[in-house]
Amino acid sequence: MDNQLIVIDEVKTKVDQTQNDSDLLSIEWFEIRKQKITRKTKTGLTLELRLQNKNEWQNGDRLLFEHNEIATVYIKPALCIQFVAESMSDAADFCYFVGNRHLPIYTCHTNQHQLLMPYDGRMYEQLSERFPTKINLIEEQLLNQFLLKKMVNN
Repeated sequence: MDNQLIVIDEVKTKVDQTQNDSDLLSIEWFEIRKQKITRKTKTGLTLELRLQNKNEWQNGDRLLFEHNEIATVYIKPALCIQFVAESMSDAADFCYFVGNRHLPIYTCHTNQHQLLMPYDGRMYEQLSERFPTKINLIEEQLLNQFLLKKMVNN
């Protein structure tokens, strides 16, 4: 199976997220809605997967071929602008300042007092000037369940 294309025929989501020995298929945070992905896994298998009954790929999705688990979707960490909010007022000020720039804002899954957004050079400069002691650059997974817009809609 190494050099041939394997077409994934089943995806299991929200199953037990404990560590498993499955191969990893890495995608970027901005590819979660991509309808068709053809990519090599960590061990070199070439997989083709398509969104069918799902809206987006999730970290931990199990990819199966003929009822056998082949790989797990892994959303790679990205360079992020981190904002450390000391109060709700700080968070509101940050969100208002970011405003209509069409960059997604996430809450940090390990600390709710931190907001994250994908790195953008101009935005980083502007935010560093406005909030000099509250802005950092970090590598972090941007997982869609922590997207602020989704959290507010629910």
